[in-house]
Amino acid sequence: MKEIGFQSAIVRGSSRELYNLISDFNNFERFLPDQVTNWKATPSECSFTVPNLGEITLRMERYPAVLEIKYTGAAGPAFFELRFAMEKVSEAETNLTISAFAQATAFIVMMINKPIRNFIALLLDKIKQLAESNLA
Repeated sequence: MKEIGFQSAIVRGSSRELYNLISDFNNFERFLPDQVTNWKATPSECSFTVPNLGEITLRMERYPAVLEIKYTGAAGPAFFELRFAMEKVSEAETNLTISAFAQATAFIVMMINKPIRNFIALLLDKIKQLAESNLA
């Protein structure tokens, strides 16, 4: 898998609370853009439709001991991962890093690079807003 991009931000809230928020797909819908349709979720799997990409199914792997979560899925011919790493800054603050990885042809990676990085930024912002309003 090739890393496409990553972003980090300090989020007000404990690392455990943030981990619990991200580790349940029932919360993930609140992080997604309005264009997403056909949302279905269980705590560890979700599916939805994105215009121009089609249906996407994500599965979750949790690593509670190290405060990491990995979402894996596919869109068309590309396989990808979103990794969430939480690092305690203080009792009330956590550094959240979201990284995206893809396994696809060089052409597809080039085409999805910018949209994926934009998505990471949007995702990080929405998680930060939701976490800080719910966990503060």
